[in-house]
Amino acid sequence: LLSPRVLLGNMTTKLCSETDCGKAHFARGYCQDHYTRWRMANNPARCTVEGCDRPLKGRGMCQRHYDAWKTSPQAVADRGQCSRPRCRKPRRSRGLCDDHYQEQRRANTSRSLR
Repeated sequence: LLSPRVLLGNMTTKLCSETDCGKAHFARGYCQDHYTRWRMANNPARCTVEGCDRPLKGRGMCQRHYDAWKTSPQAVADRGQCSRPRCRKPRRSRGLCDDHYQEQRRANTSRSLR
């Protein structure tokens, strides 16, 4: 499948090969939306939850079961608490809760702009 191309300024950009889409190429001839749809439909790995046959998302589960697990007390306990003193919120990224992680990101961004 060859993706159509469109001229934008001095650059030629590939477009999604799906009929009447017109979005920019992302992977395997598709835009990001159509690629995600293709990947989910062609993923042989299936959810490990008994009785579920949906495609895999993460931790051996489909999107539905993964989302349910993410907010479960077990998942919160598995992640632990924020590493900042006196903060009892669950960890989300780099050992920090959402608030402290965003605070650190903003501080790092403002330093890099100076």
